[in-house]
Amino acid sequence: MTTISELAAGMSINISVIIVNDNDFNGIVKLKGFYISNLGQNFQTHNINVDYTSGLSECDKSLVEGDTINWINLVSDDIQIFAPYPLWTNSIIAEGSSASKQFVIPGESFSYFFKRNGFTFTPTCTITILDDSGLITNPIYDASLSLDIKVINPETNVTVSVPIENYVISVFTNAEGILSITNSGNKIAKNVKLTADWFSFNSNNFDLEVGQTKGLIYSLSPQIFSTNDTNKSYSKILTVEGNFPTYSHNFTINVPYAVIAGTNSSGGLTGSEWIELFCKQIITDPYGIEFQKAMCVGKTIVIGQNTDGSNISVDYTASEVRSWFDFMFKESDKNEEFQKWVKENYDLQGNLISNISSSSVAISQKVDGIEKKQNNLRESQMILFIFVLALIVVGLFFAYQRLFSKTKRIDAPRGSLLEGYQ
Repeated sequence: MTTISELAAGMSINISVIIVNDNDFNGIVKLKGFYISNLGQNFQTHNINVDYTSGLSECDKSLVEGDTINWINLVSDDIQIFAPYPLWTNSIIAEGSSASKQFVIPGESFSYFFKRNGFTFTPTCTITILDDSGLITNPIYDASLSLDIKVINPETNVTVSVPIENYVISVFTNAEGILSITNSGNKIAKNVKLTADWFSFNSNNFDLEVGQTKGLIYSLSPQIFSTNDTNKSYSKILTVEGNFPTYSHNFTINVPYAVIAGTNSSGGLTGSEWIELFCKQIITDPYGIEFQKAMCVGKTIVIGQNTDGSNISVDYTASEVRSWFDFMFKESDKNEEFQKWVKENYDLQGNLISNISSSSVAISQKVDGIEKKQNNLRESQMILFIFVLALIVVGLFFAYQRLFSKTKRIDAPRGSLLEGYQ
């Protein structure tokens, strides 16, 4: 489209848009506007919460030069920001903390996202730093057009040649073959797409000019994981699609008998049998249900292990991987909450024990004081008793002395008295 030099308030302009690509398009088209502005520096700080469940409290953000963003980690784990350059040391925000960055370069714009233990859990967001004055463009004022364009190509015809259509293939092996596709019509063949179960192609989603022939090499690998699935014949259909009548071709694959051994950890079952059994189980625990969904929903291709010890490889969709990480993080958060609860209760019990110990010491000290008082009282009582006893003995002694003196005078010889009267 041509540039609109000026669009006054309330003004409408009709424009013509030229589509220059002949492929389908489904996405957002942005229209940018430029404004004369005098924003001025306010050196504001903008807080953005980072949470594992809800992501970022704000995603795309426009700042004025000199402003600061403060990211607050609400995740029960350390998280790391990924941006064009490190925003701070290691770009890591510890659990329960925050990190800030001031932006001072006007016109700068960059995208960032957060990871937790290597797994991306936020969308990719963009920060734009606006000049404080002059001609600026602010992304939050840009117009967004949602366009879904389907390109209908003129129909043509193709011819497919398949030399071999019957195969005998042992388990855990593969066979290769060739086929050719010719554009026998008078229009270009667009986006020629081949699909077939157990097949992979060295080229796909290509164009064919009028009269052009393209040879393709394919690899055929039977996905067999159980002994009961051997000694059988299988029918697989090749489909070729594009701006021409859909072409289909049937392949017959015979898989000879083979013993497929399981592992000790799966109780004699193969990997696919174990997954199939797990997916049929009824699980009531919500986290178990999420893990079962992660294992059982979506595109899952499992290549089992042969008795010679060859490797097992598994291919999962992005949504499955996301589900696994969600499950693992939730379990990790639950475990961390439990550990916190244990620690809090351990600390509480420790405080109680400490208080009991302090009380015991205080009681012991009081008992010791009482014992000392009792000992002192007993000592005082003993001294008093000895003192009283001594007084009694002394009293008795003086009483005895006095009584003895009187008795001596009364018992004196009578003769001496009579002699006095003569």
